[in-house]
Amino acid sequence: GDKKGDKKKDGKKGKGKEKEEEVDEDAAAAGVADLTYYEALGVDVDASQADIKRAYLKLARQLHPDKNPDDPEAKARFQKLGEAYQVLSNEDSRARYDASGKDGLDQSAMIDPSTFYMLVFGSEQFEQFIGELQLASLLGGADAEDELSLKLLTHKQRKREIECAMKLAEILQPYVDGDAATFERSMAAQANELATTAFGEILCHVIGRVYVSRAVMFLGKRSLDGQGEYFKQKGHVWGTHLAAARSMVKMYKASRGVKGMDEEQQSAAMHKELATFLEGAWRMSVVDVESTVRHVCRKVLSDTEVTVAQRKARAEGLKALGNIFLNAVSPENANGPKKTFRQQLDAFVATLAAQAGDADSGADGTGG
Repeated sequence: GDKKGDKKKDGKKGKGKEKEEEVDEDAAAAGVADLTYYEALGVDVDASQADIKRAYLKLARQLHPDKNPDDPEAKARFQKLGEAYQVLSNEDSRARYDASGKDGLDQSAMIDPSTFYMLVFGSEQFEQFIGELQLASLLGGADAEDELSLKLLTHKQRKREIECAMKLAEILQPYVDGDAATFERSMAAQANELATTAFGEILCHVIGRVYVSRAVMFLGKRSLDGQGEYFKQKGHVWGTHLAAARSMVKMYKASRGVKGMDEEQQSAAMHKELATFLEGAWRMSVVDVESTVRHVCRKVLSDTEVTVAQRKARAEGLKALGNIFLNAVSPENANGPKKTFRQQLDAFVATLAAQAGDADSGADGTGG
């Protein structure tokens, strides 16, 4: 009996080894050192950047753990997918991977796939409020001329705003129908749940500010409060765009700074500037989210299919919802001083550095 068991084990090992050899042969035939990341995305080794982006966009939304709560392997597949996209979407890291496989990569510079997904696509739970981020649409854009791409993006954005407006009107309906208490309890529970997602508290506050602002302007059209809020919003929009522009400049300077460095210096510099690139992606997304939510609110509050009294009730519900979102607190900020987005990013990057240090210690035998 034991001999049979040993034979089965040896057979499994043999098959595993044969499979590895087949993969190595396939990789060699394709002219690269490793096919793992290409296979994770389901693309050929000569795939264009647009092909890689489209593949990631499609698979990331399918494989996200939030969409597969009953699948214990979903997180591992999502992790692998995120790593594959980060490597293959960058020409330098892709060239190193093609030449030397994973051994040619700096794994410590990898962004956590969940954080990366959140910054690019937004959280799944927020989709009913903000739709699909434009950054995600750009990642999934087709190989088309600029004019055609712009038309497609404009069409997608209009569709996004209409869908979000219909959803927001539906969310506000219980308040309009006079059941404010149930509405507020339900939305407070949802806001608390949203705040537990990656950077969820900050995104709740971004949306909440717009809701309150648009509601105050609508309810105080002929008052000083409404006019004051109008100018306050104008200043806020200008500040948001300025912050995004500054982040873009920082990203540009950081990317220019690594040119001319050797591979090791580039890796260290990019890891050091990781928070800068993540913040840039976030700032651009904030501009997108705020603009979209403003347009959504305008549609909901100017809907002539409902009465003036109902539009006023929608505005009052919108203000209540905005304040609920502004009061949402993430678990990590529940006690003690609240962390800004940049502080959260810096803490995340510090964690990455610590993990890299532990890995290095273990590799050179200095670890405890």
